Formats: sequence, structure tokens, C-alpha cells
Amino acid sequence: MIEGISPDTGRSNLTADAKPQKLKQACAEFESLFLNYLLKSMRASVPEGGLIDQSEESKMFKAMLDEKLADEISASGGVGLGEILYQKLKAQSIS
Repeated sequence: MIEGISPDTGRSNLTADAKPQKLKQACAEFESLFLNYLLKSMRASVPEGGLIDQSEESKMFKAMLDEKLADEISASGGVGLGEILYQKLKAQSIS
């Protein structure tokens, strides 16, 4: 463990009302990251080719598009992973 940093650093600053909101936000962000990885993996499974070559710019654009799409899917309810994770972690923190 690093000296000067206690294991509960940052936890005591949250009020009882803010903890569930922070947990819900973290679960939604995790779902967004998971969906981004899923979209990136799906895109990688499609063979490249066609009439137009893929430039570095188009690859960067597609990566940014996947990231934004994952954020939007997660923000609109997602696939349910974030909510399930939230319910499980909330139940564990109450116990």
C-alpha cells in the first residue's frame, strides 16, 4: 500500500443520498465501456475490403462513432447490464 493513502479515501465525502447516485453513474459508465468494447469487437470481425481503402482517419472516425454510440445506448437504458450491476452492488453495500 502507498504511504499516506488510506483505503477509505474519498468515500467519507459522499452523503447518504449521493452514494446510490454515484454507484448508478459508475454502473452506467461500465456498461458504456462494455458496449464500446462489444462494438469494436463486432467491427473487427467484419473483413475489410471493398472499393475504397480504409484510411487512418476513417478508422479513427469509426472508433469515435462506436464510443458515442455506446454512450447513447447506455444513456437510453442500455442492454440492462448497468441496472443489474447496480442492483447487485447496492444490495451488497446494504448488507
